[in-house]
Amino acid sequence: MATARNIDYGKICEDLYAELDTMKNRISLLVEKIDMLGPELRERFRPVVRHLGEIINIIEWKMEIFTKVCPFDLSGYHREVESGSSIPLLEKTEEFSSGYVGG
Repeated sequence: MATARNIDYGKICEDLYAELDTMKNRISLLVEKIDMLGPELRERFRPVVRHLGEIINIIEWKMEIFTKVCPFDLSGYHREVESGSSIPLLEKTEEFSSGYVGG
């Protein structure tokens, strides 16, 4: 019988993340294949592509949840890591206010 003490949560999270990543990649490849079809077939599959895009967004959302909830190493999934910051850094200045010191 499995108990909470002998369940490897890190392994479960890694497996789930890997499966979701594989599903997302397979759906993305399918969308790319549809994009390579002729204009008539592309037009016919346009609603399908829209739905596949929604599925990809849901999978990415679930993957984001796993990265916040599960304790595991994401070093194998570095492809999507941003190299910069979207928040501007504050510049250091020599001037500062001492504020009210009382008295």
